[in-house]
Amino acid sequence: MSRAGAHLLALAFTLTLASVTADGASAEIRDYLERDWYYVETLFFRHATPPDDEDFSQPPPRRYPLQLAALAPPPPAYSERIAAVPEDPLDFPRLEQFDCIAPIPAPWMETDAIFEVLAETEPGEEGDQPPTVAIPPVPTGPPAPSPEQLARWALEEFERGLFSEGWRWQYDDLSLRTTAIRMRRSGDYVVMHHGKWLQPVPPRDSAAPMLIQLGVPDTTFELEGSVSVTLGRFLHFATQVWLQKTPPEAQSAPATEGETAGEAERRSADTPSSSADAAGYVLLSESRRMRPGELHYLDHPWLGILVRIEPAEAPDALLDRLESLPDGLSTTGSD
Repeated sequence: MSRAGAHLLALAFTLTLASVTADGASAEIRDYLERDWYYVETLFFRHATPPDDEDFSQPPPRRYPLQLAALAPPPPAYSERIAAVPEDPLDFPRLEQFDCIAPIPAPWMETDAIFEVLAETEPGEEGDQPPTVAIPPVPTGPPAPSPEQLARWALEEFERGLFSEGWRWQYDDLSLRTTAIRMRRSGDYVVMHHGKWLQPVPPRDSAAPMLIQLGVPDTTFELEGSVSVTLGRFLHFATQVWLQKTPPEAQSAPATEGETAGEAERRSADTPSSSADAAGYVLLSESRRMRPGELHYLDHPWLGILVRIEPAEAPDALLDRLESLPDGLSTTGSD
């Protein structure tokens, strides 16, 4: 790692050290979920003054992995929608307020009607007995759900929310926001993109790469490639991205004598040396083994990536519900 890269990593690590904490409750929650959900925060940047000795003469062949998935862009007003405090879906008021112990009143159970039947028999007549009124059984409804069943329903609802939130760029609650601001102010780095997404992390042998495309889509993106996160004993982050470098002579083509500006533009477009393919690329292909909450820096003379992966945290209402179970929640039979 270069001296500048080590300085950058030390700066970012200092700014985020206070927020790297172990969350035992979340780890216990993940034991009951069907998948391992993590937030992947990435900060892509390039160096403002890269070295001049990098070879851009021949671009490497770009080969994308099969089953490449793309992250959805945020919908309109996405930040305002998720910033609002949502209603807590984990209290199940309809189930908890359902009273299945008190009998359901029926018209034939009115007290006055029973008194009228008893009044038809005059008292004192020997052998006379009050009439027998047949009362059918009162339906009591379904049995009240147990606290364990309520907890399982809450877990299922929590994971459904994770599915609806996953696989899209998010820009709220970024832990590296202060680092990105200082990088911009330093003048040494150009921050190309900073965001995070939520995804279920697959095992090591079942990688699910994500497509990365940064910059204005013209003929090609300025930075393009894929990243993938897998889980074994540790988290593994792998990336393969290409950064395009357009030579200064390819940005403008002055007109020759007797040639109009339009003819010069058409000539430049037909010249192989000024095409996007001839501009050249640098490749960043690297992988890291990491723990949840650790900050890692993937270094290159021209570009770099700061990455941090954290588990999805359960809401307090779900944690309180699980803690209220006297015997805990068994993992057997929880489909």
